[in-house]
Amino acid sequence: MNASILTLNSISEVSREEWDSLNADENPFISHAFLLAAERHGATVADLGWYPRHIVIRGDDGQLLGALPLFVRMHSFGDFSQDWSWASAWGTAGVALLP
Repeated sequence: MNASILTLNSISEVSREEWDSLNADENPFISHAFLLAAERHGATVADLGWYPRHIVIRGDDGQLLGALPLFVRMHSFGDFSQDWSWASAWGTAGVALLP
């Protein structure tokens, strides 16, 4: 069996039924509804430095075999522990801490 690994720019690119069928523990924080609400209400958007990049694996027949909710972050705003000192040190050394 061959499989394809795909990167999604939005959770809306996969159906709720498919995504949630993989959530055996019914974890609300990885549910399709939660991720979609976060995207639609602006919590995970490029303007805030969060880029949805969910990864899915589909079989040859198109069936969803695996999924990973994933976001690329472009800053550390909103972290519980700020890394301002690290960012400053890296900046002084001429290296960007985050791309």
